[in-house]
Amino acid sequence: MEAQNINFTGMLYGNMGTHRTRGIVCCAHGDRKFIKFINKLAAEQPDSFTINGKNGDIPKLIIETEEIPQISPLERFVIKMDKLQKRAMKLRKENKITSFTYEFRKDEYRNLRMRYPFISAKTLDTFEDNIKHYCAAELREFFNKFFS
Repeated sequence: MEAQNINFTGMLYGNMGTHRTRGIVCCAHGDRKFIKFINKLAAEQPDSFTINGKNGDIPKLIIETEEIPQISPLERFVIKMDKLQKRAMKLRKENKITSFTYEFRKDEYRNLRMRYPFISAKTLDTFEDNIKHYCAAELREFFNKFFS
């Protein structure tokens, strides 16, 4: 059996009213940044994001927020953003994109936890706790299975 080559890249979608843009692939560092960003929002503005789950062949964590993470000049230098990512950030600043939706599959999260050395287990534990705490009560069982 051939080994699966699953990367860490969640998908980021821009929402323009009822229209959803094409998915923007986040690099592994982008996933780390988004997880830290959600942890920060949970601590400072817990009403600024919504959490949902999608149960299917591969369960997904879905987070929607109008907030955008700030990218420092150092991060702009180190992180290579592609044209689609730059365009989405520009459209968000122009208020054409009203919010972002981040989708993370269960297998991607598992690989991020097991194989990605640039994020601490403490940060991921905080993220899991925040998701379980701020999701709707009927989704808690789903997220207990998602993070197991």
